[in-house]
Amino acid sequence: MQSFPYGIIIYFTCMKTLYRFCLLLITLSLGSVNTYSQGRSLPSEYYSHIRSADSLLNKGAYTQASEHYRKAFLSFGWSGTPDDRYNSARAFALAGNRDSTIATLQTFCIKARAWDPRKLNTDTAFSFIRTSPAFAAVIDCMKANKEKYAPNFNYEW
Repeated sequence: MQSFPYGIIIYFTCMKTLYRFCLLLITLSLGSVNTYSQGRSLPSEYYSHIRSADSLLNKGAYTQASEHYRKAFLSFGWSGTPDDRYNSARAFALAGNRDSTIATLQTFCIKARAWDPRKLNTDTAFSFIRTSPAFAAVIDCMKANKEKYAPNFNYEW
């Protein structure tokens, strides 16, 4: 009597799970391209300004960093990646520019569909605006995005 090859079932189950995971990654990456840049590729000028801005931000030259972020977004039709939007908001906040910080965070929430406010609530760069009603509106926007785009996401996972 020949036994059933259970190893094949386990193999195909693992492959099916891997396939679904790969599809999820592809979907998320394609979604981010379409969501943030509408399928356009980022110009080299954008990358140049982002590299300068990131470097200046790390050196503590916050006003100059925020100017380079502004130039990067301008070079790309006022679009940008979510990470760059977040870092520009940090630069504006650390430079003490309350209005630009709030405007950038609002753009980050709306255009990037950001839905996890934990990072904003713990980042010390935003400590001076946490009591602001405009900051509370950004947090509310993120909570609404969470309900709309990731209702079943478990933060604790």
